[in-house]
Amino acid sequence: PTESPTASPSSSPTESPTESPTASPSSSPTESSPSSSPTESPTESPTASPSSAPTAAPTIPPTHATAFPCNHTSPPLQVIGISGGYAVKTLDVITGTYTDYWLLPFGLPVSPYTKLNAVGINPADSTAYGVARSSGQPYLVRFGPDANDPSDLRMEYVLKSPAWSYAGTSDTHGYFHILDQANSKRLYTFENIHQLIGYPDTGAALLADHSEMMPSYTYSGPSVADIVPLRADLEGTSSKQDYLVGVGYSKVLVIRYSNNTDHDHWVLTSSPTSNSAFGAAWNHRDANGDDHLYFSANTGIGIFELVDMDLGTLTANMVQLGASYVTNNNDGMNCLFSGVPFPPTHAPTEAPSDAPTSEPSSSPTE
Repeated sequence: PTESPTASPSSSPTESPTESPTASPSSSPTESSPSSSPTESPTESPTASPSSAPTAAPTIPPTHATAFPCNHTSPPLQVIGISGGYAVKTLDVITGTYTDYWLLPFGLPVSPYTKLNAVGINPADSTAYGVARSSGQPYLVRFGPDANDPSDLRMEYVLKSPAWSYAGTSDTHGYFHILDQANSKRLYTFENIHQLIGYPDTGAALLADHSEMMPSYTYSGPSVADIVPLRADLEGTSSKQDYLVGVGYSKVLVIRYSNNTDHDHWVLTSSPTSNSAFGAAWNHRDANGDDHLYFSANTGIGIFELVDMDLGTLTANMVQLGASYVTNNNDGMNCLFSGVPFPPTHAPTEAPSDAPTSEPSSSPTE
């Protein structure tokens, strides 16, 4: 081999390769051409020249709504209609007081909205979703701190919804469910919404259109003002299944949707009877992995835990735990894996103690 690169290429190959690369790079880029088919995912930054065919998905917009800071002690949240928009409030279950957390004015997105309900925090991305109405059309929306400036809030349209709803929730699998209760009763279930791109403008060309989506399940039963997910063994199968539960006055709607295909439903009667709608509902999980369901009465008579659901006798009990907000324009949401917010209720002891206890028991002994 030559001891150093030649000034110009030789007219024929050398008998063996050179010992080292050329002293400097070539003076211009080597020739290349665009790929002949779409890439599998969006490019991280613009290419030097346009590709000959579009990419499989658009590049992600530079801003988006980000997560709610979920943790084990995250409190119940209630979205309440106020003048000019909605307020997301945290609830102190001990004192019954509400504190503003986010304010969502109607003009927050580029395309203003007029109604918001059926909200829930999706555990797949810990971000808040709900159904909003803009120019008469319902949309699934995502809202929370702006990724570019967390001190600002952002609301973005994720998909065009097949129905308006005031009863909706996320579940622990990341599905988002809404009930259409306008005419016949329909359940719609959306999957992988955390993967959809959101836009501040309802006129965005690439906004997903699910307005012709078929319902997952059609049922009959009472209208309920909110629903929550429940994983429990209500049917005595020795294994937990997935349910959606809502309370309407003194009726309890229970819909099974295990594997998102195996559907059935029941209507229970709750005790004591109530003349109130329950517009906000929450699911919190205890240290044993059991779900607890709470419902807030719109009339302000209190927050109740739904217990003793029996699909055989079609009965359930409502136990009052705290105070509630008087409103007819509200919905509940919470971090689904957060702990139980209410102190546990202690059961009576089976027999009197041998000596006086240091403190009185929370309920009489037998």
